[in-house]
Amino acid sequence: MSGLLQGAYGGKVLNINRIRTESGPRVNLSRDRYENRWTPDNQDAEYPRLGENPNQVGTNNYTSNLLENGSYLRLRSITLSYQLPESLQSRAGLRGARVYVTGTNVFTITDYSGFDPDVSAQSVGNVNRGIDIGAYPLARTITVGVTLNY
Repeated sequence: MSGLLQGAYGGKVLNINRIRTESGPRVNLSRDRYENRWTPDNQDAEYPRLGENPNQVGTNNYTSNLLENGSYLRLRSITLSYQLPESLQSRAGLRGARVYVTGTNVFTITDYSGFDPDVSAQSVGNVNRGIDIGAYPLARTITVGVTLNY
């Protein structure tokens, strides 16, 4: 068995996707976002007010509620393999035989609401780390194989 754990602690992710889904009444808002938005009657709200112009929360404004905890722990890969016994290998005329199963991106533990807290969706480079603007999620794959040596 072999594997790789990957993680980060303490970083923040700017989740710009939430502007598109939470900023104004023209988008599909969750009930929680709508009921817990800032209004004159709800000044201790969890979310900013809904907006439709540059002076309000909308596509041109970034607020601190878009910053999310980017800490995570991911099982990046794990491989389980089994070497067949010599007696089976020699009967089949083999010098070696192994079966294996490998999982990639098996699970991620995080509080981040987006697909992947380890994002760099705003171009490439160290300056742009932690900005999520529609990053595609990592694929989870399972590979099963057999290695035969003649």
